[in-house]
Amino acid sequence: MLYHWLYPLHDQLVAFNVIKYITFRTFMGLFTSLGIVFVLGKPWIAFLQRHQLLQTLWEYVPETHHKTKAKTPTMGGILIWLTAAAVTVVFNLSRKETWLPVFTLVASGAL
Repeated sequence: MLYHWLYPLHDQLVAFNVIKYITFRTFMGLFTSLGIVFVLGKPWIAFLQRHQLLQTLWEYVPETHHKTKAKTPTMGGILIWLTAAAVTVVFNLSRKETWLPVFTLVASGAL
C-alpha cells in the first residue's frame, strides 16, 4: 500500500526511489513492527492483567510455578499478530506473493 502511495512521488524527490526495493520495505516493516511491540507491549500486558485475562494453571504444575506464572496474562500474542498483519499490509501488500500469507495469518488469528 505504501508503495502505491509514495513511489509515484519519486519524480519529484529522488529519495522516494528507494521505496521500490523489497528489501527496504521489508526492513522498514521489521523496524516498524518492532517499535510498535516495544511501545505497546507493556500497556497491553497491563491491560490484560487489569481485566483478569490471566492464565489458568494446570493442577499438575509444580508449586514453584504457581508463584511466577500466576500473574501471567494470556492472549499476549494478539499484539504480535495484529502488528505483523498491519505492517505487512502497509509495507508489502503491493506484491501479489504476500496476499496468501497475509490471508492465512489473518484467518488463523481470527480462529
